[in-house]
Amino acid sequence: MLFVAFVRCGLALPACDFLLKLLHYYGIELHNRDPESILHIFGFVHFCEAFLGIPPHFNLFRHHFCVFSYPTSKNLHIFGGARIRLRPERIDEYIPYPALGDSSGWEAEWFYVRNPFPPLPRIRNKAPEYVLEWLCPGSDTDEGQIRDLMQLIASIRAKRVTAASVVYN
Repeated sequence: MLFVAFVRCGLALPACDFLLKLLHYYGIELHNRDPESILHIFGFVHFCEAFLGIPPHFNLFRHHFCVFSYPTSKNLHIFGGARIRLRPERIDEYIPYPALGDSSGWEAEWFYVRNPFPPLPRIRNKAPEYVLEWLCPGSDTDEGQIRDLMQLIASIRAKRVTAASVVYN
């Protein structure tokens, strides 16, 4: 089962390795995300590949983005219960990234599709299990590399590159 809103936000099958690794790392399934989360993931992947000239960098992603529980850590929705957002303290360090706004009702539009290799995890139809790790930034092991990439991002930001221009590209 695939949500129409996810396809509109850039999801194509077979899914990229970065998405599969994120799902595995955070212990969540695709349907636990929301459309804005999908847009953040694929915007980041394209930004890394096309603008930074590198494969998607896991700790750079964690440096800029966090996963939070929706609506609360005690009560997570099955669909969209693990949302990705730009870290508030990183807003001025990353390319301008406005919120999508209201996307309510997105889970009502879906369709069946064959699950090609490498496959997405099977839907278990349950809410994600919240862990504090969702909010933690990346590890310090790549600190020097992250610092260098942050300087490159600052130069790209100075050229007025925005999330919208990355997605348009």
